[in-house]
Amino acid sequence: MYTMNQLTIIGFAGNDAEAHYTPNGTLVVTISVATKESWKDADGNWQSRTDWHRIVSFGKQAEFTRTLTKGSYVMVQGAVRTREYERDGVKHRIVEVRADTIGKLDRAERRAEAEGEPDTGDA
Repeated sequence: MYTMNQLTIIGFAGNDAEAHYTPNGTLVVTISVATKESWKDADGNWQSRTDWHRIVSFGKQAEFTRTLTKGSYVMVQGAVRTREYERDGVKHRIVEVRADTIGKLDRAERRAEAEGEPDTGDA
């Protein structure tokens, strides 16, 4: 039997990346990515919903992830994981994406990086 846990998210970073190290020295970087869905309701009015996704990366992938800033347009691919912890007697459950790959989709910034020039914001 074949099973697969692979997710692709394209959205915008809601915060600057946050980095820390595990006790054994592994770099761990988290970032929150927003995706938005829009539709017309039965009355013809536009509705929308934003979902926030916790993205976690490790090691070499984390080195790139730590350069991401709020508003970065990104594509993330990875596995969905859940974990639980207890704090002050209360159990918490976290759902996160363990990133295999993260790519920056900001065209103006990618073009400037490729040309070796700073991004001026012109598109």
